[in-house]
Amino acid sequence: MRKMKIKGVRVKPKLKSFNCNNCGSPVEVSILGQSLNVVCPHCKSIIDANDPNFKILQEYTEKKTYKPYIPIGAKGKLKGKTWACTGFMVKSDSGYFWREYLLFNPYHGYRWLIEVDGHWGLYKKVHRASSHTDSSRATYKGKTYKIYANGIAVVEYVEGEFYWRVMRGDSASVHDYICPPSALSVEISPHEENWTLGHHIEAKTIQKAFSISSGVPLPYQVGVGQLQPSLIKEKLQKSGKTLLYALVALFLIHLLRVSTASKKVIFNKQISIHEALAVDNSKFYTTPPFEIEGGSSNLELSVWADINNSWVFADILLVDTDTQKGIPMPIEVSFYHGYGWKEGSITNTRLISNIPAGEYYLSIRTKTQQRDVHKRMQVKLTRDVPISSNFFIMLVLVILGPLFNLLQNYGFEKKRWANSDYSPYHQE
Repeated sequence: MRKMKIKGVRVKPKLKSFNCNNCGSPVEVSILGQSLNVVCPHCKSIIDANDPNFKILQEYTEKKTYKPYIPIGAKGKLKGKTWACTGFMVKSDSGYFWREYLLFNPYHGYRWLIEVDGHWGLYKKVHRASSHTDSSRATYKGKTYKIYANGIAVVEYVEGEFYWRVMRGDSASVHDYICPPSALSVEISPHEENWTLGHHIEAKTIQKAFSISSGVPLPYQVGVGQLQPSLIKEKLQKSGKTLLYALVALFLIHLLRVSTASKKVIFNKQISIHEALAVDNSKFYTTPPFEIEGGSSNLELSVWADINNSWVFADILLVDTDTQKGIPMPIEVSFYHGYGWKEGSITNTRLISNIPAGEYYLSIRTKTQQRDVHKRMQVKLTRDVPISSNFFIMLVLVILGPLFNLLQNYGFEKKRWANSDYSPYHQE
């Protein structure tokens, strides 16, 4: 896509001045022996820099001009090396425009600084990468890049000097492959094929490197850049091991709790519903006292009722024999069924937390349909029962943060691919 000098060849810049044959304005060639074309800064005519008479190759007849964000001749330090901006061009593809800056260092050759919708990438020439037969991917040094865009790039505007013959209206087939924050690009013309490797670079880094005044606004940034790194993805990758350790620890704690829970049955008895039927407010069934030993723990109340297409409600109090204070444990059992359907169950359970040790009894009062008053119900109390809901609550809390970040990253990537004809999100 972009032609440039191979790294390692040293070229000492030389300066030559002459007057433009079209408008008479002074023109300078800063890299003699390398620059083939130079553009008059006044009339924008393209001049043959190697011709002794500096022949005009193409005049500029349009009124519209583009002002480069990085001025021609400006110097800046990127990745520890000083670069001079020697050329600027605007290209388009089906009405979509972007800007390219040619950078030069006498010891490291050429680089391309490309700005698309306010997002920047620094590119250098590489040896030919391998593309898949269907052009959906390209590979370079073992790294795979996905196709993002292809089309015909047309040169709309040029300024400065270039080491190849460039003319307004020139066109070439372009294929862009991305693996953020990197990209591979290939530009194919009838005579050659040029591959370049690019990396994302922050807009403020460009501003600082070339000492551009803060009063000069940066190119307006639109959406998510093709190469813009996802900070959310980086956070997910860094927290991956932490999340894995947390999940393993949570499962081990849950298994330990299940294996060490006593699950001791402290009361289990069948009674007649009629014995505790709430005929009036004084009708209660009272169980013999029973002991709860050890420290505070939970209690699981389980009630089974011999009902069919009916219901029974048990108003149960767990009463401390010393203080006569009761802990309410109301519970209802209902079971209905018909042809091809059923609802409810003849068994129901509920959990009561933090029951201290001591002596207790149950006070039970029941309500049900008249036809079921002579049925039976079984009441069971189990101490120190593992609570699965706690495990699932903690599991949700552990994965909630990463899941939220994952959804954020999904939205970020969807925006990145919004302008691509090859977006994997268009199929959703």
